[in-house]
Amino acid sequence: MNSVYDLELGYNKVTDLRPLGGLKSLTSLNVSEFSSLKGLTWLNLDTNGITDVAPLQTLTGLTNLSLRGNRVVDVAPLAKLVKLDWLMLAHNRITIVAPLAKLPMLDVLHLWDNPIVDKTSLEPLIAAGVDVRFTDPGGFLPWSLPDPVEES
Repeated sequence: MNSVYDLELGYNKVTDLRPLGGLKSLTSLNVSEFSSLKGLTWLNLDTNGITDVAPLQTLTGLTNLSLRGNRVVDVAPLAKLVKLDWLMLAHNRITIVAPLAKLPMLDVLHLWDNPIVDKTSLEPLIAAGVDVRFTDPGGFLPWSLPDPVEES
């Protein structure tokens, strides 16, 4: 099955994506019905060209989510993922992060390489003890931040 490039699983009752791990050639995956994946706690969707994260808002059991290297602009739907404690959003197109302040369990938030326009919206996250990691093209913000961790 190493030659599978596109896989359409839309409108199926998918409950476990682990068997897809062996599909090393897979470049396109459509899982339209995320609501059946209630037990999913960890999801990596790095570098997939994702623009809309609204379909993920039903994955309320997620604790770790990585969306690095996509085209995400609007993170508001992620505010419904209240069990998230680790969130990777580096290398996207996010300009507003205020909705993420609604994530009560969030411990680590990676935001580097995003054109965030209102950096003061990060203050509630930092005040709540969230380890916010990012690189600000204009220099570091004037208030105290944890040391940024650069991608290797």
